[in-house]
Amino acid sequence: MITDLFPNFHEYVNWPYIETMRAWPHLPVKRVPGKFEPWYRSALIRIELVEEPKVENVRYEGDIFTDEEAATT
Repeated sequence: MITDLFPNFHEYVNWPYIETMRAWPHLPVKRVPGKFEPWYRSALIRIELVEEPKVENVRYEGDIFTDEEAATT
């Protein structure tokens, strides 16, 4: 159950290579953020478990951060 939602909790800074990221060609808007404008803002969402999860915990092998779908790595 979601108990709290804090919008704009984190601000991510810009980096000079934003236009060379793999995601750049796929973005719906191609505009580099301004000097004092954050690249991205995210929310903090707090949740509480109301019942035990029924999900299998699977161990993955190898590089799980870089694949053909990774856009910003």
